[in-house]
Amino acid sequence: MGAQQPIADDLLWQPADEVGTSTDANDIAGWIDAYGQHPLAILLSINGGELFVCRYVGGVGFFRWGKGVLVVGGALTSNQDHVPTLTAFLDWCDEQKLVPRFVHFCSATAAALATLGFKIDQLGASYSLAFEDGNLSGKEYQQVRRKLNKARRLGVTIERIEDARRYSELVPRLRKINRQWLRQKGAKHIDLLVCEFDRIRPAADTLVYTAWHEGNLIAYLVFSRTLGQDAGWFHNLSRRQTGCVDGTMQLIVSTLMKDLGSGVIHFGFTPLVELEEPIYPHSPIATAIARQLSKLGGVVYPARSQRQYKVSWCPSETSREFLAYRGNPLGAVLWFLRATNSL
Repeated sequence: MGAQQPIADDLLWQPADEVGTSTDANDIAGWIDAYGQHPLAILLSINGGELFVCRYVGGVGFFRWGKGVLVVGGALTSNQDHVPTLTAFLDWCDEQKLVPRFVHFCSATAAALATLGFKIDQLGASYSLAFEDGNLSGKEYQQVRRKLNKARRLGVTIERIEDARRYSELVPRLRKINRQWLRQKGAKHIDLLVCEFDRIRPAADTLVYTAWHEGNLIAYLVFSRTLGQDAGWFHNLSRRQTGCVDGTMQLIVSTLMKDLGSGVIHFGFTPLVELEEPIYPHSPIATAIARQLSKLGGVVYPARSQRQYKVSWCPSETSREFLAYRGNPLGAVLWFLRATNSL
């Protein structure tokens, strides 16, 4: 192995030994930008993840929680076969006595995990929209346009926050909206897989938009730049005040589209939706539980309302999202729900 050449470009971080880890956000973002194949891999650099690198096969990004790790984004490698990268990572997990689980990965990583003996159960779906302009013309956007017109008619205005001082002034109001939103939804803030509020800072790769009505701050939305082959913008953290004017969130998104002109918006993951027949080795028990929770809707997360909002944008792509694990399916699912504060 020592005679092989490192897989990564010289500009990317490399461990001093054959394998190593880094918690530097720039190291993580560099690997995601070079090799990322899932838009939500950017959560690793946003939320304080960690990067494992084997110089001769590739990298893997993950979060630590308890005695396990949650891998986000799958293998980061130029190899079409992800087995070598994942094997190196799994060997390292064994040495560290850490149990690995995987979410938000591409089909190449899924195929490799199946080969390596993992069960792969669907958790839900994610949605993305490729757009050429922000005028939202066409019959498919009638519902969105009605909401936009209503918000404008009632006097809702949008402000893009670019100044750090201005953002600091608004933080207390934003926190109040957070509390109201979670109380109204009967939900908890999701950890790891949604931007942590205290990490938000307006910047070139983080766009913050606020909505105002009659002098009151009524909603906000944070967009994060995604890297890798699915570069675009992630519809990250969104919150609105109780009684917020209908169409406010749509007005924020349409403002972003006009500001950008063209691009891709990744609306992110919604659990327990678009469940289909299994395509990988899976657990019948986990599949049955997911389908039962999907019927109940909103037990783990306000999934139905989230899906309705995202589908209203007529997404250009809907992707199935999975949890991959070894061992007991109930233990893996419970660990995942607790690690992400979903339970």
